[in-house]
Amino acid sequence: VVEIGYAIDDITIADGSIVGLMPWAMPFLVGYPVIFILVRIIERLSRAEANLCGSETKYRNLLEGSLQGVCVHRNMVPVFVTQSFAEIFGYDSVDDIMAMGSMLPLFLPEEHEAITRNALARIRGEPLPSTVTERRAIRRDGSHIWIEVRVARVLWEGEPAVQVAFIDITQRKNVDRMKNDFIS
Repeated sequence: VVEIGYAIDDITIADGSIVGLMPWAMPFLVGYPVIFILVRIIERLSRAEANLCGSETKYRNLLEGSLQGVCVHRNMVPVFVTQSFAEIFGYDSVDDIMAMGSMLPLFLPEEHEAITRNALARIRGEPLPSTVTERRAIRRDGSHIWIEVRVARVLWEGEPAVQVAFIDITQRKNVDRMKNDFIS
């Protein structure tokens, strides 16, 4: 306040303009609007972050509550797995799947080449004939199951990856086989 008082004393009017105002008024003319704008930007970023956290929580709850097993992988290495996915394949936790280092042991060896080729093509963004397929898979205990696989290319942490949703269709396949056997 004292400095402002001294600065006001230094103001002189010459030819209708205020001389000497700029040195002391500049911080107020430039500083306050900049601070005001920064505060508004920070408020908006805080609201956006809160909205994003809410959306992420809803998304995770939706995924974790689903009967579909969902996995995101790069080059067959899992980067995200839901608990349902682990349970479909007979694993106790997501950590067991993540520790595998590769998704290939979950599938029959004769399908490894085709699965890898399709995954790499999907990551490169190449169009593939179908995003929904049925495959045989291997559970942790070695038993075979049938799964319906839905595949999509996604960006995961800024890089291309493959999102796969699995549904265990073993019972449906068994019923179909029994119907066919009965008709035969």
